[in-house]
Amino acid sequence: MFTAPDDRKQHPLRPAQVVAAHAGRIFGAANDQREQLACQVAARGFTAPQNKADVKSTGQEVKKVVHFKKQLYQKLLACKTDENWKDYREARNAAKKAVAAAKSAHFSQVSHKLETPTGEREIYRLAKQRNKQAADIEKFCGNNDEEGKLIINSKKVAERWRKYFEEVCNEEFPHSPVPVLTPVDGPIAPVTKDEV
Repeated sequence: MFTAPDDRKQHPLRPAQVVAAHAGRIFGAANDQREQLACQVAARGFTAPQNKADVKSTGQEVKKVVHFKKQLYQKLLACKTDENWKDYREARNAAKKAVAAAKSAHFSQVSHKLETPTGEREIYRLAKQRNKQAADIEKFCGNNDEEGKLIINSKKVAERWRKYFEEVCNEEFPHSPVPVLTPVDGPIAPVTKDEV
């Protein structure tokens, strides 16, 4: 029977150190590359990136820590033991801390960028982006062709609409001739109250 260990005890190590501590033991000597990666992440400490290269490398490190956590989760699902649960829980906490640190670094960069003179344009870009993300329905550009098949290509859809309106606007419908009445000579009499 699988029992979860006590979660109240906090691990004193940093997130990357937890990953480094368990990588070699879990995956064996064949995966020294993971352990080296985790050691690099531990040395880095997930500090706020200073330039674009740091942002990219920090993002890659976070992805690798999260990937490592997912591998431990799959291992836990395959064999539910106390040791696997402990390893997964530590990796999960390390991944949470790494993601939180990366988010914090990203948002501190964004707030710093907003304080610059060109930050006003950035505010409008962010507002527009958030508005698009909050929309429930994305813009759908599709229509049916003459045979009833769905067309998604925007150029083909525009061509279909052009053909449709050309057909509708230029089609002659049969109608009865307009009756011709005899013309009224002289001035037209005003409308009286009795007629209304």
